[in-house]
Amino acid sequence: THCGSRCIDCGPDEYVETPEYFLQRCTSGHGRFSPKRRRVDVQYPPERVAKAIHLIRNPFHNIIARYHLEHRHYGYKNRTEWLEEHANDKEGLQKYCRDLDETYKKQDEAYFGEGNVPKAPCHGEFYKWTQWHNLAHEGLALIKDHHVPVLTVYYEDYSTKFNTTVARILDFLELEHVGVLPEFSARSDYGGYFTPEQEKQVRDLVKSVASEQTWSQVKHYFK
Repeated sequence: THCGSRCIDCGPDEYVETPEYFLQRCTSGHGRFSPKRRRVDVQYPPERVAKAIHLIRNPFHNIIARYHLEHRHYGYKNRTEWLEEHANDKEGLQKYCRDLDETYKKQDEAYFGEGNVPKAPCHGEFYKWTQWHNLAHEGLALIKDHHVPVLTVYYEDYSTKFNTTVARILDFLELEHVGVLPEFSARSDYGGYFTPEQEKQVRDLVKSVASEQTWSQVKHYFK
């Protein structure tokens, strides 16, 4: 389900992908088996996909959540120096964005053109977010022999209309409602990480990268 175009500490040489490669990543995975939990890589034919659920999340929340996850990973690795320089808050994320933008400056200039590198903070992250949704549409269109029905679900719908959203998903998948659903809870501390000017820069970047179909689905996040 993670497909491609999701690396974190990477530049455009790594994160810019084709629909063909994205679809290949979507249909690839691995398992661990005895003895010694040996790794076995597998891939299934894309033609086996009968339906798809396309989940879309607020891009600002998505990038902040990815930073929270990266922060936890550095904590697991006991990278105290990095943690001291990157608090798990707005200031830490802003420094993290500056670090990434500086690290991949040469790659960015080679890909976007000198003087044309997006001004948005963490522009690589927002580029990947937009590209991922483009590739989800384009990858599904590559599947041969049949049209794949798609249900689009917005992450925030779990908070605002949980039961209706669950019912839509079960109905789409032709599954019965079995058991008691746990209560859904989402973090609410995503405000204030980006300035109004930065939000405008992100909007300009997303709109320039998004396909017409993707932009129609995500433009409401930038009103």
